[in-house]
Amino acid sequence: MCATYPQWIPVNEALPITNQRVLFAWHNELGKHRTALGFYCRSREIEADWGEDVTWEQCEQDDDGDTAWLLEGWYEDSWVCGYYAMVLDVTHWMPLPAWPEHLPAPDPRDGLLGPK
Repeated sequence: MCATYPQWIPVNEALPITNQRVLFAWHNELGKHRTALGFYCRSREIEADWGEDVTWEQCEQDDDGDTAWLLEGWYEDSWVCGYYAMVLDVTHWMPLPAWPEHLPAPDPRDGLLGPK
């Protein structure tokens, strides 16, 4: 059996759809290479959920001030507290692999499902 695996995609060539869970690579403040599970958000595509997963620094408000949106950029998922940390200097990303067929699929809202 010859399996195919997702490949790294440079961010200057393509970006994932908003809120698609992917693996991404970046350079941290110390210049170290890191990888994380997270998602990309385009401007005004994910409404901010105050009090749970976001901070004021990660949001922009509508002109009327009634709606706040996540800023465009990369966000790392934190399974510890449900908090999305914004990540800078992302260089590459790749789709998650398909979920193993012999295991029960996780809840789609958990963001762990790769392509079918």
